Amino acid sequence: MSELPLVTILTPTWNRAACLPALKRSLEVQGCRDFEWLIIDDGSSDETPQLLASWSGATEFPCRFVRTVNGGKHRAINRAMPEVHGEAVFIVDSDDELPPEAMARIAELWPKVRADAGLVGLVGYRAHRGGLRIGAAFPASLDRADSIALHWRYGCRGDKAEVFKRHALLDNPFPEFDRENFLTESVVWNRIAGKGQLLLEPSTLYLCDYLDDGLSARSLELRVKNPRGAQLYYRELMGSRIPPVPRLRAIANFMRISLLAAIGRFRECCIAGFRFGGDRR
Repeated sequence: MSELPLVTILTPTWNRAACLPALKRSLEVQGCRDFEWLIIDDGSSDETPQLLASWSGATEFPCRFVRTVNGGKHRAINRAMPEVHGEAVFIVDSDDELPPEAMARIAELWPKVRADAGLVGLVGYRAHRGGLRIGAAFPASLDRADSIALHWRYGCRGDKAEVFKRHALLDNPFPEFDRENFLTESVVWNRIAGKGQLLLEPSTLYLCDYLDDGLSARSLELRVKNPRGAQLYYRELMGSRIPPVPRLRAIANFMRISLLAAIGRFRECCIAGFRFGGDRR
Protein backbone atom coordinates (compact mmCIF):
# COMPACT_ATOMS: atom_id res chain seq x y z
CA MET A 1 0.00 0.00 0.00
CA SER A 2 1.22 3.53 -0.72
CA GLU A 3 1.94 5.99 2.10
CA LEU A 4 -1.47 7.55 1.65
CA PRO A 5 -4.54 5.31 1.30
CA LEU A 6 -6.39 4.98 -1.97
CA VAL A 7 -9.80 5.23 -0.32
CA THR A 8 -11.10 6.99 2.76
CA ILE A 9 -14.12 5.22 4.19
CA LEU A 10 -15.92 8.12 5.82
CA THR A 11 -18.44 7.27 8.54
CA PRO A 12 -20.54 9.99 10.17
CA THR A 13 -22.10 8.60 13.33
CA TRP A 14 -24.49 9.72 16.04
CA ASN A 15 -25.47 7.45 18.92
CA ARG A 16 -24.67 4.26 17.02
CA ALA A 17 -22.24 2.60 19.43
CA ALA A 18 -24.23 -0.63 19.11
CA CYS A 19 -23.83 -0.68 15.31
CA LEU A 20 -20.23 0.40 14.75
CA PRO A 21 -18.59 -2.93 15.72
CA ALA A 22 -20.42 -4.73 12.88
CA LEU A 23 -19.11 -2.20 10.37
CA LYS A 24 -15.62 -2.56 11.83
CA ARG A 25 -15.78 -6.36 11.43
CA SER A 26 -16.83 -5.96 7.78
CA LEU A 27 -13.76 -3.78 7.17
CA GLU A 28 -11.46 -6.26 8.89
CA VAL A 29 -12.32 -8.98 6.34
CA GLN A 30 -11.73 -6.84 3.23
CA GLY A 31 -9.39 -8.51 0.75
CA CYS A 32 -7.85 -5.13 -0.11
CA ARG A 33 -6.52 -2.94 2.71
CA ASP A 34 -5.64 0.16 0.70
CA PHE A 35 -8.00 2.31 2.75
CA GLU A 36 -8.36 4.30 5.94
CA TRP A 37 -11.42 4.56 8.17
CA LEU A 38 -12.29 8.09 9.20
CA ILE A 39 -15.09 8.27 11.77
CA ILE A 40 -16.74 11.61 12.49
CA ASP A 41 -18.68 11.48 15.76
CA ASP A 42 -21.51 13.99 15.49
CA GLY A 43 -21.75 14.74 19.22
CA SER A 44 -22.93 11.30 20.35
CA SER A 45 -24.34 11.04 23.88
CA ASP A 46 -24.09 7.25 24.10
CA GLU A 47 -20.93 5.13 24.53
CA THR A 48 -19.52 6.04 21.09
CA PRO A 49 -16.61 8.17 22.41
CA GLN A 50 -15.50 5.40 24.80
CA LEU A 51 -15.84 2.78 22.07
CA LEU A 52 -13.73 4.77 19.61
CA ALA A 53 -11.12 5.46 22.29
CA SER A 54 -10.84 1.72 22.92
CA TRP A 55 -10.05 1.18 19.23
CA SER A 56 -7.22 3.73 19.14
CA GLY A 57 -4.14 1.99 17.78
CA ALA A 58 -5.86 -1.38 17.90
CA THR A 59 -7.21 -1.71 14.34
CA GLU A 60 -5.60 -3.64 11.49
CA PHE A 61 -5.89 -0.63 9.17
CA PRO A 62 -5.50 3.15 9.61
CA CYS A 63 -8.39 4.41 11.70
CA ARG A 64 -8.93 7.97 12.87
CA PHE A 65 -11.66 9.68 14.88
CA VAL A 66 -12.92 13.24 14.80
CA ARG A 67 -15.53 14.54 17.24
CA THR A 68 -17.73 17.55 16.60
CA VAL A 69 -20.77 19.26 18.07
CA ASN A 70 -24.02 17.66 16.95
CA GLY A 71 -25.23 19.39 13.80
CA GLY A 72 -26.47 16.65 11.48
CA LYS A 73 -24.88 14.25 9.03
CA HIS A 74 -24.26 16.87 6.34
CA ARG A 75 -22.32 19.12 8.73
CA ALA A 76 -20.35 16.12 9.97
CA ILE A 77 -19.28 15.31 6.41
CA ASN A 78 -18.26 18.93 5.82
CA ARG A 79 -16.22 18.85 9.03
CA ALA A 80 -14.52 15.59 8.08
CA MET A 81 -13.59 16.33 4.47
CA PRO A 82 -10.44 18.40 5.25
CA GLU A 83 -9.21 15.39 7.26
CA VAL A 84 -9.54 12.95 4.33
CA HIS A 85 -6.29 11.39 3.10
CA GLY A 86 -7.61 9.12 0.34
CA GLU A 87 -8.06 10.22 -3.27
CA ALA A 88 -11.43 8.43 -3.24
CA VAL A 89 -14.13 8.92 -0.61
CA PHE A 90 -16.70 6.25 0.25
CA ILE A 91 -19.35 7.47 2.71
CA VAL A 92 -20.52 4.45 4.72
CA ASP A 93 -23.09 4.98 7.45
CA SER A 94 -22.42 3.62 10.92
CA ASP A 95 -25.32 1.15 10.82
CA ASP A 96 -24.25 -0.40 7.49
CA GLU A 97 -21.51 -2.77 6.28
CA LEU A 98 -19.40 -3.62 3.24
CA PRO A 99 -19.31 -7.03 1.55
CA PRO A 100 -15.83 -8.65 1.74
CA GLU A 101 -14.96 -7.97 -1.92
CA ALA A 102 -16.03 -4.30 -2.01
CA MET A 103 -12.67 -2.61 -1.48
CA ALA A 104 -10.84 -4.94 -3.87
CA ARG A 105 -13.35 -4.15 -6.59
CA ILE A 106 -13.09 -0.40 -5.99
CA ALA A 107 -9.28 -0.59 -6.09
CA GLU A 108 -9.45 -2.56 -9.35
CA LEU A 109 -11.70 0.02 -11.02
CA TRP A 110 -10.17 3.19 -9.61
CA PRO A 111 -7.27 3.58 -12.10
CA LYS A 112 -9.86 3.94 -14.85
CA VAL A 113 -11.70 6.59 -12.82
CA ARG A 114 -8.46 8.39 -11.98
CA ALA A 115 -7.35 8.57 -15.62
CA ASP A 116 -10.64 9.99 -16.94
CA ALA A 117 -11.26 13.67 -16.20
CA GLY A 118 -14.88 13.21 -17.21
CA LEU A 119 -15.49 10.82 -14.32
CA VAL A 120 -16.10 12.10 -10.79
CA GLY A 121 -16.29 8.63 -9.25
CA LEU A 122 -17.95 5.26 -9.53
CA VAL A 123 -21.25 3.81 -8.37
CA GLY A 124 -22.32 0.28 -7.52
CA TYR A 125 -25.30 -1.41 -5.94
CA ARG A 126 -26.57 -1.43 -2.40
CA ALA A 127 -28.19 -4.60 -1.13
CA HIS A 128 -29.93 -5.79 1.98
CA ARG A 129 -27.84 -7.99 4.24
CA GLY A 130 -29.85 -10.94 2.97
CA GLY A 131 -28.53 -10.27 -0.54
CA LEU A 132 -31.54 -8.63 -2.22
CA ARG A 133 -30.45 -5.69 -4.38
CA ILE A 134 -31.94 -2.30 -3.49
CA GLY A 135 -33.39 -0.43 -6.45
CA ALA A 136 -33.20 -1.04 -10.17
CA ALA A 137 -30.23 -2.48 -12.05
CA PHE A 138 -28.09 -0.45 -14.43
CA PRO A 139 -28.90 -0.81 -18.14
CA ALA A 140 -26.66 -3.53 -19.59
CA SER A 141 -25.51 -1.29 -22.45
CA LEU A 142 -24.49 1.60 -20.20
CA ASP A 143 -21.08 1.94 -18.54
CA ARG A 144 -21.28 5.51 -17.26
CA ALA A 145 -23.82 8.18 -16.40
CA ASP A 146 -24.29 11.09 -14.05
CA SER A 147 -26.58 10.55 -11.08
CA ILE A 148 -29.43 12.70 -12.44
CA ALA A 149 -29.54 10.83 -15.76
CA LEU A 150 -29.19 7.52 -13.96
CA HIS A 151 -32.25 8.20 -11.84
CA TRP A 152 -34.52 10.20 -14.13
CA ARG A 153 -33.56 9.08 -17.65
CA TYR A 154 -32.67 5.44 -17.10
CA GLY A 155 -35.00 4.73 -14.18
CA CYS A 156 -32.30 3.39 -11.85
CA ARG A 157 -34.10 4.44 -8.70
CA GLY A 158 -33.19 3.33 -5.22
CA ASP A 159 -30.12 4.07 -3.12
CA LYS A 160 -26.78 3.28 -4.71
CA ALA A 161 -23.19 3.06 -3.44
CA GLU A 162 -21.26 6.10 -4.66
CA VAL A 163 -17.47 6.49 -4.39
CA PHE A 164 -16.36 10.01 -5.29
CA LYS A 165 -13.07 11.59 -6.15
CA ARG A 166 -12.03 13.65 -3.14
CA HIS A 167 -12.16 16.95 -5.01
CA ALA A 168 -15.78 16.34 -6.04
CA LEU A 169 -16.86 16.51 -2.39
CA LEU A 170 -14.40 19.23 -1.40
CA ASP A 171 -15.60 21.42 -4.26
CA ASN A 172 -19.27 20.80 -3.42
CA PRO A 173 -19.75 21.05 0.35
CA PHE A 174 -23.17 20.58 1.86
CA PRO A 175 -25.06 23.87 2.31
CA GLU A 176 -25.74 24.63 5.98
CA PHE A 177 -28.72 26.52 7.41
CA ASP A 178 -29.01 27.85 10.94
CA ARG A 179 -31.31 25.79 13.19
CA GLU A 180 -31.54 22.99 10.60
CA ASN A 181 -29.71 19.70 11.10
CA PHE A 182 -30.79 17.73 8.04
CA LEU A 183 -30.15 18.11 4.33
CA THR A 184 -30.71 15.35 1.80
CA GLU A 185 -27.49 14.12 0.20
CA SER A 186 -29.22 14.46 -3.18
CA VAL A 187 -28.52 18.19 -3.13
CA VAL A 188 -24.78 17.54 -3.41
CA TRP A 189 -25.09 14.43 -5.60
CA ASN A 190 -27.16 16.47 -8.09
CA ARG A 191 -24.62 19.29 -8.08
CA ILE A 192 -21.79 16.84 -8.71
CA ALA A 193 -23.83 15.40 -11.59
CA GLY A 194 -23.29 18.71 -13.36
CA LYS A 195 -19.51 18.24 -13.14
CA GLY A 196 -19.06 14.71 -14.46
CA GLN A 197 -20.24 11.13 -14.71
CA LEU A 198 -19.92 8.01 -12.59
CA LEU A 199 -18.45 4.72 -13.79
CA LEU A 200 -21.15 2.08 -13.36
CA GLU A 201 -20.20 -1.09 -11.49
CA PRO A 202 -23.02 -3.68 -11.59
CA SER A 203 -22.07 -5.44 -8.37
CA THR A 204 -22.91 -4.98 -4.68
CA LEU A 205 -20.51 -2.67 -2.87
CA TYR A 206 -22.65 -1.84 0.18
CA LEU A 207 -24.93 -3.70 2.60
CA CYS A 208 -27.69 -2.04 4.60
CA ASP A 209 -31.05 -2.51 6.26
CA TYR A 210 -32.94 0.67 7.05
CA LEU A 211 -33.48 1.30 10.76
CA ASP A 212 -36.83 2.52 12.08
CA ASP A 213 -35.16 5.62 13.51
CA GLY A 214 -32.72 6.15 10.64
CA LEU A 215 -32.61 9.12 8.29
CA SER A 216 -34.15 7.21 5.38
CA ALA A 217 -37.18 6.20 7.43
CA ARG A 218 -37.77 9.79 8.58
CA SER A 219 -37.02 11.57 5.30
CA LEU A 220 -40.38 13.37 4.90
CA GLU A 221 -40.52 14.33 8.57
CA LEU A 222 -37.00 15.72 8.40
CA ARG A 223 -37.70 17.77 5.28
CA VAL A 224 -40.70 19.38 6.96
CA LYS A 225 -38.63 20.17 10.05
CA ASN A 226 -35.76 21.52 7.92
CA PRO A 227 -37.64 23.56 5.31
CA ARG A 228 -34.87 25.76 3.90
CA GLY A 229 -32.77 22.74 3.02
CA ALA A 230 -35.82 21.03 1.52
CA GLN A 231 -36.73 24.13 -0.47
CA LEU A 232 -33.18 24.29 -1.82
CA TYR A 233 -33.38 20.64 -2.93
CA TYR A 234 -36.69 21.06 -4.76
CA ARG A 235 -35.73 24.42 -6.26
CA GLU A 236 -32.53 23.00 -7.75
CA LEU A 237 -34.33 19.85 -8.86
CA MET A 238 -36.87 21.97 -10.74
CA GLY A 239 -34.02 23.52 -12.71
CA SER A 240 -32.24 20.26 -13.51
CA ARG A 241 -32.53 17.86 -16.42
CA ILE A 242 -35.60 15.91 -15.32
CA PRO A 243 -38.80 15.02 -17.24
CA PRO A 244 -41.88 17.28 -17.07
CA VAL A 245 -43.95 15.17 -14.65
CA PRO A 246 -41.21 14.89 -11.96
CA ARG A 247 -40.57 18.61 -12.42
CA LEU A 248 -44.23 19.31 -11.65
CA ARG A 249 -43.94 17.09 -8.55
CA ALA A 250 -40.87 19.04 -7.48
CA ILE A 251 -42.80 22.30 -7.88
CA ALA A 252 -45.70 20.90 -5.84
CA ASN A 253 -43.35 19.68 -3.11
CA PHE A 254 -41.57 23.03 -3.03
CA MET A 255 -44.90 24.80 -2.54
CA ARG A 256 -46.02 22.30 0.09
CA ILE A 257 -42.81 22.66 2.11
CA SER A 258 -42.98 26.45 1.79
CA LEU A 259 -46.56 26.45 3.06
CA LEU A 260 -45.80 24.16 5.99
CA ALA A 261 -42.77 26.28 6.87
CA ALA A 262 -44.89 29.44 6.83
CA ILE A 263 -47.50 27.79 9.06
CA GLY A 264 -44.75 26.69 11.43
CA ARG A 265 -43.28 30.18 11.63
CA PHE A 266 -46.76 31.63 12.26
CA ARG A 267 -47.35 29.12 15.04
CA GLU A 268 -43.99 29.96 16.63
CA CYS A 269 -44.81 33.68 16.51
CA CYS A 270 -48.19 33.04 18.13
CA ILE A 271 -46.62 30.97 20.90
CA ALA A 272 -43.89 33.55 21.45
CA GLY A 273 -46.51 36.34 21.58
CA PHE A 274 -48.61 34.37 24.05
CA ARG A 275 -45.61 33.84 26.31
CA PHE A 276 -44.62 37.50 26.07
CA GLY A 277 -48.16 38.58 26.93
CA GLY A 278 -48.24 36.17 29.86
CA ASP A 279 -44.93 37.51 31.19
CA ARG A 280 -46.15 41.08 30.84
CA ARG A 281 -49.21 40.37 32.96
